[in-house]
Amino acid sequence: MAYEGRDEIGVLTNTLNEMRSNLQKMALAVTEAVAIVSSSSQEMSAGAHETSVSVEELASTANQFAGGAVDRLSSNAQDMSASAAKTSELSQQGGRLRLGGPSEQ
Repeated sequence: MAYEGRDEIGVLTNTLNEMRSNLQKMALAVTEAVAIVSSSSQEMSAGAHETSVSVEELASTANQFAGGAVDRLSSNAQDMSASAAKTSELSQQGGRLRLGGPSEQ
C-alpha cells in the first residue's frame, strides 16, 4: 500500500506494510526450513537403509559362521565318538588276547 500521510491512516498503512514484509520474510524462512528438513529426512532415510542392509549382511555372515562352527563341532564329536568306539573295541580285543593268550596257558 502506498500512502505517505502522517496521520493515523498513514501510521496504520506503514505498520501494515511492515507487517506484510515481515510475513513475507517469515514465509520464506519457513519454506527454506521445510526444504532443509526434507533434505535431512531423505539423508536419514538413506542412512537407515544402508544400516539395515549392513545389519542384514552381518546377520547372514554370523549365521554362516555359526552354521559352519556347528557343523565342525558335530563332525568333531562324531570323529571322537568313532575313535572312542574303536578304542573300546581294541581294548576289548586286547583283553581277550591277554586272557586267552599263550602266557596264561
